[in-house]
Amino acid sequence: MTRSRLIHVWLAVFLIFAAMAAGCQSGKSAAGEPSVANQEKVQVPQEPITLKVWTMANSPEHLQFQSWISDPVKKKYPYITLQEIPSGTGNSIEELVAAKSIPDIIITTTNDLNSFGKLGLATDLSQAIKKYRFDTSRLD
Repeated sequence: MTRSRLIHVWLAVFLIFAAMAAGCQSGKSAAGEPSVANQEKVQVPQEPITLKVWTMANSPEHLQFQSWISDPVKKKYPYITLQEIPSGTGNSIEELVAAKSIPDIIITTTNDLNSFGKLGLATDLSQAIKKYRFDTSRLD
């Protein structure tokens, strides 16, 4: 994956999670003032991109992928296409890592985070959060 493509993927991932968090927020801080995220809009290239999303088979995210995740993202960001990769035979994270076909987004439970970290799939988002001034209190 080229450096430019990797940057676009991480920006898209960040935007997806920001969009999901924005749906749960009024846009005002606890003091009733507009949040930092609403004060300045970040310009993101809008070239078409497809992101692979791994979900656990039989999870709510897998069963409702289209209506809960893919359709809302497509509506807000029409240039982003989410391709679901449900877990199963041939699609375990270990098999995908071995085949160098790592999904762009992994939706899982907190119980599995340690195993993903051991596979080198976890990354610290602190710098991106700081750079784009993402208000993490919106996730509470």
